[in-house]
Amino acid sequence: MRLGIIELMDSHSTLIHSLINIYDFDQNEIVIFTTPIIKEYLRDLGQSDNVQFVIKPDGQNLKSFLNTLRAYELDKAYITTFASDLTILSRSRPGFPVCLFIHNINEWIKRTPVKKIKDFIEAVKIHGIKKFAYQLKKQFIYPILNRKISIMVTGSGGKFIVLNSLLKEQLADTFPGEEIEILPFWIYDNRLSAPPTPKDSSRLSICIPGKLSTTRRDYMNLFHFIAEHLDLFIQNFELILLGNKSPFKEERSDEIIKAAESLQEKGFRVQFYNEFIPFQEYSRILSGSDILLGNVITQQGIGRSYGLTKDTGMIYNMVHAAKPGFVPEGFKVAKEFQDYIIVYENYDTLLEKLLRIKNDRTLLARLQKKARKASENFEPYQIYKRIEKNKDK
Repeated sequence: MRLGIIELMDSHSTLIHSLINIYDFDQNEIVIFTTPIIKEYLRDLGQSDNVQFVIKPDGQNLKSFLNTLRAYELDKAYITTFASDLTILSRSRPGFPVCLFIHNINEWIKRTPVKKIKDFIEAVKIHGIKKFAYQLKKQFIYPILNRKISIMVTGSGGKFIVLNSLLKEQLADTFPGEEIEILPFWIYDNRLSAPPTPKDSSRLSICIPGKLSTTRRDYMNLFHFIAEHLDLFIQNFELILLGNKSPFKEERSDEIIKAAESLQEKGFRVQFYNEFIPFQEYSRILSGSDILLGNVITQQGIGRSYGLTKDTGMIYNMVHAAKPGFVPEGFKVAKEFQDYIIVYENYDTLLEKLLRIKNDRTLLARLQKKARKASENFEPYQIYKRIEKNKDK
């Protein structure tokens, strides 16, 4: 089979990495239509004979670039980029099944005209007049384009892809269940769940994976809490911020780094990164941590919330390295992850739970065992077999 992957933003490299691992069987060929930056992000793949990159040249318009897909005689293609970037496809007949990743469920759920108007008014109140044109498109134009794209996907024989069972349930009123498929953001790597090299067991290693962003994760309140309980944290924990800086000023990455440096100066062990972290190095650091912390800001705008209308890569970081983790109250956890994800109500209860795990390594071992058992369902070949079994359904 010749598989295409289309990603025209400088994003979703981890998702592409997973698709490559899932389909790297049975002499499948994988053609990735993308940008130079994504190719660089995926450099850890080496020079695999099964993977080919087709890079969009600077200055080439999108329609011209997408027209080149036909020349590769694809048997199937995944679109990982946001649908709004590929509205040109809504007017095409690809000639092969197109499977579209739905990143924000709320943008596809059916709404009445009255609901759209209410959402528009509320969004303008929140974001101000500067976002007026964007919100106009988002609330009234994008739904029309999404409808056209969905017709293209179903007409091609493709499917709509979501990241977990809870998101599939949310989308079930929009598309028939047989047209929705679940694929992971990241796959399980059994090499990472082996016992780690012995280290300083006097401290629990806590890792927060993901791009440094104050709009996605609650860094500042966490850092303030750590400063208030500094001696306890110095004696019992170390923190790893496993993500590079965001290019968007509103995500305030520099402020996160300054706050982390301040904690370092006070004696707390905190590690952070300014640049993109290659996959192998990222996985190695993830594997060396004891537990993951997903201190996400659950509400992400009107009708958008982590766990309910969109997923976070945090959960699949747990899957990738078979690590237990924490998420805040209000985050909806899909059933396939519930055995090894712990919910905390606030930072006081988080500290209590962390201290209990730190002081009872047998509890940590039990959680890690549950995580490993659940993560085995996300081994690449197991996923590939499920796709092949269900492809004609």
